[in-house]
Amino acid sequence: LTSGCAVAKHVQDDPKSSVQNIAVQPEARTLAADESLSDAAICTAFADVYTVIWNADVALEEGRIAEQEHLGWYALTTRILDRLPSNGDSDVRTAIAGLKEAAPVINSGGYAESTGVGSESWNAALGKLGSACEAVSITLSGEMFTGG
Repeated sequence: LTSGCAVAKHVQDDPKSSVQNIAVQPEARTLAADESLSDAAICTAFADVYTVIWNADVALEEGRIAEQEHLGWYALTTRILDRLPSNGDSDVRTAIAGLKEAAPVINSGGYAESTGVGSESWNAALGKLGSACEAVSITLSGEMFTGG
């Protein structure tokens, strides 16, 4: 999924430069319009969303991050999700559209009680995505790398 992404580094070659000094160019956001991704590829790409959510939830539960950071990780998941194609008529793309509706892209802060990652509408759309992905022989998964 990183094919075609361009990242412009707006800092000198200083190894102490922070990630905050790296800007993603607009062409890196064109994936959502990409009609060429298969449903299986979209399901596989969703693993990044799952991975961030699971690890952030464990870190919050274990007290290793504060609620503000947890919400920041959730905000990141909405931006990752926003890059997945949701146009077209497949069950996978329809479910991705439902997830995007349940958790619109945010930059920071939180959601209303009825929307957002983990909300009832999110979980309903996630269930639909799981079923749609199973139909194309992909099991939704993520990578747990944090915690004890």
